[in-house]
Amino acid sequence: MEIKQIIGLCLFELRNEEGFSRVDFASQAGISLNAYSNIENGNSLIKLDTLEHLLATLSIPMSEFFGKIDIKKSNSTKPTSKTDTK
Repeated sequence: MEIKQIIGLCLFELRNEEGFSRVDFASQAGISLNAYSNIENGNSLIKLDTLEHLLATLSIPMSEFFGKIDIKKSNSTKPTSKTDTK
């Protein structure tokens, strides 16, 4: 999984945890629905200032978000069987 897809997945999960629709979340974060949808779907890279706005809307520190990214990235690169661990 590419990093932009992992970022999108994390944003999707956090947005849903807070009960935002895509439309409401994009509006409150101050970006277009199209731009947010492309980020969440992993179709485009996100600028740090845009990420900062999105995370502020969710009241989540950037450090916490990057911790979630790191966990998901680690989980997506784990070997699929015990023989693949070397």
